[in-house]
Amino acid sequence: MAVDMYTGECKWLERKLVGATLVGDGNKLISLDQNGQLSLAKASRDTLTVESEFQILGRNAITAPSLVGSTLYVRDQKNIMALDLSAEGNQ
Repeated sequence: MAVDMYTGECKWLERKLVGATLVGDGNKLISLDQNGQLSLAKASRDTLTVESEFQILGRNAITAPSLVGSTLYVRDQKNIMALDLSAEGNQ
């Protein structure tokens, strides 16, 4: 949900990311929901567009993702992963 901090008006609401923890990178949002689904979304003042989704972990992925440089760290109760988000790592 995005809210205009000056007026209190709701600008957009995305129910697809319920139960998710978020980390921002510029105008991109990376979310990990409690069922282990990773999503990449593009956010603007008026809209949120989910660009891609991947099931990468199992249930109980309740720890917020951490972004260090271009490496995203995610975990559930059994696994931990380091994902390279750089252009070089995605070829």
